[in-house]
Amino acid sequence: RVEKAVGQELTSRGFEKTESRAPDVLIHLHARIDQRIASDAIDREYRPCDVSDCRPFVYDTGTLLLDFIDTRTNRLVWRGWAENSLDGAIENQDWMEATIDDAVAKILARLPPRGARK
Repeated sequence: RVEKAVGQELTSRGFEKTESRAPDVLIHLHARIDQRIASDAIDREYRPCDVSDCRPFVYDTGTLLLDFIDTRTNRLVWRGWAENSLDGAIENQDWMEATIDDAVAKILARLPPRGARK
């Protein structure tokens, strides 16, 4: 799903996918899912709480990272990323796909236009 979303976004921005052995740029995708713990320690400082409302909250979060590598120099030329909670994603595939599409669009919105130099 990530590869498809990246391909569609890049095509809409004027980039062309090539099957040649000498592309200008390679894109490396990194995806990771972690469990995080959100504790409400700050709340405990300012108000008393009992066991029922001061427990840590465990949730899944996903990070998607896109690296653009210049094939002539083998150097990283651009990196974009997004992070989001994935709670409930396994149970709702449509939501997961929409979340991936949205993350890819937000990442690539920061990509400099084709042919732009720093």
